Amino acid sequence: MLKNLKNKNLSANLASNKALQAMLGEEEEAFEQETDFDLTADTYGDNADTDNADTFGDEFEAEDTPDAADNEFESDAGDDDWESEEDDLLVLKVIKREARLSKGDYPAQIGTVAAEKMSGKDGSNWVKVTLPFEIKTTGGMVTVPFIASMSLSPKGRFYPVIKGILGHEPQAGINLRELQGIQVRVQIDHRIDDQGSVWEEVKRVKRVS
Repeated sequence: MLKNLKNKNLSANLASNKALQAMLGEEEEAFEQETDFDLTADTYGDNADTDNADTFGDEFEAEDTPDAADNEFESDAGDDDWESEEDDLLVLKVIKREARLSKGDYPAQIGTVAAEKMSGKDGSNWVKVTLPFEIKTTGGMVTVPFIASMSLSPKGRFYPVIKGILGHEPQAGINLRELQGIQVRVQIDHRIDDQGSVWEEVKRVKRVS
């Protein structure tokens, strides 16, 4: 009888121990899951702070730090060359152009002819024609443009130049594109503008047969 009672108590104790272990195991698993979740959340939060606040803070500090710009300015400001240039900026200068060609006759070729509609101060309309004369020199190609109003009046500037290129009297209806590539000889003179610059100017043109 006593033996049976002891066996029952032992079985009950064992069952209680198993239940207790099961309960403890569930709590441990729950604790581990909760701990893993919290650690994950903390890690994500740390990454967020590091990726955003710290990184942006570094970028802001780098942009906000004027060391590079200040050093560059200070090094330039301290140079004697900068001070001399600063002084030169206060001196009014007029840069004068020098002629690339001396006065005289040159072989030339007519480049691409251009025309543009213009309006006068009185409201009249006219056509500006540009004839580029390309002249080869030892220093390279020099282009001297001849600009005039398109007119067949013998008293105008356009008429004698066209006559010299063609070798005969110009007629109405001539296509100025046909002048491109023609070989001529040009007489170059000099013109001085109001600033004292010297420019080449076409005075006469003769076709090369």
